[in-house]
Amino acid sequence: MLPGVPSIYYGQELGLTGTVGDWGSDANHIPVREAFPWTSSPNDAGNASFYRDTGEWWDQSIYNTPEIEQLALAHQQSNPSSLWNLYKSLLTLRTENEVLRTGSYSPVDLSSDFIGFKRANYDSYISIVVNLSAESVTLNAEEFGLGNQKLLGDANLNDMVIEFRPYSFIILKE
Repeated sequence: MLPGVPSIYYGQELGLTGTVGDWGSDANHIPVREAFPWTSSPNDAGNASFYRDTGEWWDQSIYNTPEIEQLALAHQQSNPSSLWNLYKSLLTLRTENEVLRTGSYSPVDLSSDFIGFKRANYDSYISIVVNLSAESVTLNAEEFGLGNQKLLGDANLNDMVIEFRPYSFIILKE
């Protein structure tokens, strides 16, 4: 949603984080750049798990954790609340709204619990606000001129009051 070209690092759209090993060789980075988990089994066709059973890096592979069931693309595609589907929705929103591609950027001065900004173009704007706190909080959208139509997010907009759960966000359009 920020100005510029979106850049998604391989696996980021699934929530892959990777780890760096300490084996004294270039093998240290194998766990950082693991094979993309198309499915949860390294034996399935298309999964390039060439490093299977080749050393300590395989022992700490995502394929050997319970998280693989949630991280695999096959699972995320069928889960409407997955990180992959969120990325897909954000990219679709950017494609459908010129203001998110070419509009000007301006920060919105909010409390330290939030980060917020607007993208403006001609006579339209879109606001993005993220709750950075571990607390449920509210914010008056009208007071900050944030818009009145919810486009995306896991926060709720009711009568121009945004109800944020911890670490939630909202994208609004005027």
